[in-house]
Amino acid sequence: MDQPPKWGDPMWALARIGDALGVAAIAFFFLVTMMVATAQQDVITRMKAEQLSIGYSSALSLRKDANDNQAAIPTLRNDAQKTSEAIRSDQTAADEAQRDADLAWGEFESTARQIMKLNQCDVSLPTDATPRSRAIAANQVQQCAPDSASGKSATRLLTEGKDEAQQFMSTLQTYIADENKLNGAQSHLAAVQEQLQFRTLTSDQQKVLRSFGDMDVLLQPWMVGGSFFVQFPPALLQILLSFVSGLFGALLITLILIIYPKNTISETVDAHPAKRIVLGGMIALCVYVVLLSGTAVLGSGSSGEGAGSNYMAFTGIGILAGMFSDKVAGWLSKQADTLFRQ
Repeated sequence: MDQPPKWGDPMWALARIGDALGVAAIAFFFLVTMMVATAQQDVITRMKAEQLSIGYSSALSLRKDANDNQAAIPTLRNDAQKTSEAIRSDQTAADEAQRDADLAWGEFESTARQIMKLNQCDVSLPTDATPRSRAIAANQVQQCAPDSASGKSATRLLTEGKDEAQQFMSTLQTYIADENKLNGAQSHLAAVQEQLQFRTLTSDQQKVLRSFGDMDVLLQPWMVGGSFFVQFPPALLQILLSFVSGLFGALLITLILIIYPKNTISETVDAHPAKRIVLGGMIALCVYVVLLSGTAVLGSGSSGEGAGSNYMAFTGIGILAGMFSDKVAGWLSKQADTLFRQ
């Protein structure tokens, strides 16, 4: 048969390290589930006070949406502020470009009227002041070519008109570009403001955030396992908590037997601590089921809602069941005799 590792043996050191890690894992596991279960009961109490008519899982999902909205709002507000500042700048640039285009058009218009009197080109001035109509008139002048019979004055007038038309088209393009930029910024600001309105927290989201206030610490990245266990609804977490309570109780009595072998708590010789710890968890879970089964097993009432707010009592029972699994096994045997005799 294989002999257990002795002191000084490398395997002995590895075994002790494994034992220490196992003890720490069970203690930490129990601590986290206890904190989450306590925080869940506080959340449920606050939800009732806030008159929220949704369940825990729905509230948790609503909280995630509320946090996402809250995280997005500062960025959207900053974007809206920068866009508003850009709009003011773009508006100034567009106004200046429009004035330049109007001045260039005023100079070109008088020359264009003189060109029309030559009757050499098909040039017509617009009756409206739209950029498109003015651009068509400028293009007509640019396309105009003097005939061979034109005098020097007519040629000079056409040349001057083409230069002024080119100057007007240049200022018009600048104005159109600035106006398009302004319109784009205004459209972007409208979209950002719509997003801000969409991201504004609803009344239920505000209530959920207030209800989950004390649970935020368990959802931090540095809280190992916290965000995982928070996802469990209270009724399901209580089942897990009962099992872990049994593991913790069995671990506690095991350490007592090792450190205080002459204790008055139990005379049981702990030859298989690992098996005892696992048995403690299973016994505690069994007790949880038997106690909640109510009428079927014990002849008492059953709430049908798990441990409810009485989860701490069931946690204490689970610890005791894990510590004294041998005595609890005898009690369960008597309950089985009573049930099956009936």
